[in-house]
Amino acid sequence: MTRIVFIGAGSVEFTRDLLGDILSFPELAGSDIVLHDISEERLRTAEALARRIDQAAGSGARISATTDRRRALDGADFAIDTIEVGGIAATRLDFDIPRKYGLRQTIADTSGVGAVSRALRTIPVLLGIADDMHELCPDAWMLNYTNPMAMNCWAWYEGSPHKNVVGLCHSIQNTSHQVCEYAGVPFDEVTFLGAGVNHMSWVLRLERGGESVYPLLESYAWPGNARELRNVIERMAILTQGERLTRESIPVEVRMQRETGPKSTIQEARESAEREHILRALEESSWNVSGAARALGMERTNLHKRIRALGLQRGK
Repeated sequence: MTRIVFIGAGSVEFTRDLLGDILSFPELAGSDIVLHDISEERLRTAEALARRIDQAAGSGARISATTDRRRALDGADFAIDTIEVGGIAATRLDFDIPRKYGLRQTIADTSGVGAVSRALRTIPVLLGIADDMHELCPDAWMLNYTNPMAMNCWAWYEGSPHKNVVGLCHSIQNTSHQVCEYAGVPFDEVTFLGAGVNHMSWVLRLERGGESVYPLLESYAWPGNARELRNVIERMAILTQGERLTRESIPVEVRMQRETGPKSTIQEARESAEREHILRALEESSWNVSGAARALGMERTNLHKRIRALGLQRGK
């Protein structure tokens, strides 16, 4: 039986999505899923969510939860790290302190001053996890989703005898999906090559049938942003051997609508569990979105997006 441990399982969005993916594989049916978090309240939510996803998937997983990290890691085959040391309050400081001195950051979790601050409070915790794994599950792999990705993995390699660690992120895949949607090209028909480090990477090549997809982007119109779009395309052209882009060069037949298939049972379970989780937080905060976001450990803007996406309304 494969033993998979979620460290920071209270990060419910990550736990929901990753667990749904894991339990969709027949090879991992019946796995031992162990959820760990330092917050008992978040852990209870994560455990309830995990059981619902397992039931929907019919995977027969053995699910348990504990606030004892060493107990969770004992005998693990894989560990998945989604921690946020200091929570939202500390993350806000990564933005607010640099802003006070004139430095604005769009995202302060991977590079720049904010990321250094985040790394300084996160690395000691990660090294503690690494030491526990070296003792309790020396052959296990750590799959790290915690930012700043490059700094954290580098520190793990340098600071611990446990070397089985890999940093994972969905940024390259998601970017490639988005470009395909903009260009009207099915994602399953393209190949791509990315390079760089996490959140500082480039899709150097994105091709369909040996032809670059980048020139097709000009057929996608962002209302009010035509000039910005052209600037983006011109920069992309540098990566495609300086090809001059003209609207006439774009085949009409590539303007296709992306078909969306029916939702899977697991997807429905994820959304149902997320809907209940967010709705409960909203009701407990009297529909104060800022208060609910703090309780959920989410950014306020991200919570607004999920409320709209799930169609949540007060009284429903």
